[in-house]
Amino acid sequence: MDLEIKSRDTIRIGTLPNFAAVLLPQICHKFSEIHPNITLQFIEYPLERYFKNFVNNNFDITTEYMCGYLFEEPGYSFVKLMEDRHCCGMSLKHPLSRKTKISIRDLRGQKIMMYAKGTTRADDMLRDYITAAAPDAEIIDIHNYSSSLPLKCELEGLILIYYSMYWRSFPSLVTLPMDISMDFPIDIGLGYKAESKHAVKQFIRMAEEMYKFMTPHPRPHHNRQS
Repeated sequence: MDLEIKSRDTIRIGTLPNFAAVLLPQICHKFSEIHPNITLQFIEYPLERYFKNFVNNNFDITTEYMCGYLFEEPGYSFVKLMEDRHCCGMSLKHPLSRKTKISIRDLRGQKIMMYAKGTTRADDMLRDYITAAAPDAEIIDIHNYSSSLPLKCELEGLILIYYSMYWRSFPSLVTLPMDISMDFPIDIGLGYKAESKHAVKQFIRMAEEMYKFMTPHPRPHHNRQS
């Protein structure tokens, strides 16, 4: 009995509101089967305070997310589980919604919502490319994929640039792939402290093993409503 209690441990996974995880449920399910004495605790934080809480040791593992600049600093690690691509979401009424893919020329003169500069290297590279090739495009900074974004697209004719693996989170938007010339791959995975406890490293190793042969996430073609 004492040995069973002593063997119990908890891994705290930070989650985000309005964020539908794609990979994490499978990882957690398998991990719990293999390690029933390790508790997985899910703690939700808003994105604006998410990484501050991570740095302050309020949780152990980030939810599946893109590789941000934090994980390039000493003491932090990131395991890549898959690779994703950017896509464009817009209202069905938007003039570009009938296209099959979005090119840089299409973005000229458009109002575009995308992650604020300094969030990830992939997003910053795409932003720099759009700024150089479509200088008359207006880029509006966002800090998370909030539930209000589809309404903004509908009412203001905006285009939302986001990651294709989350296109089901925006069912009211027409989601189109971006032209290959704007292809800046996004590393998706789990962040953790380099000096994490053994249980956390077990979780990371298992996740890496599960997805080491994962191919890039397929891009959506259309999700137009009839």
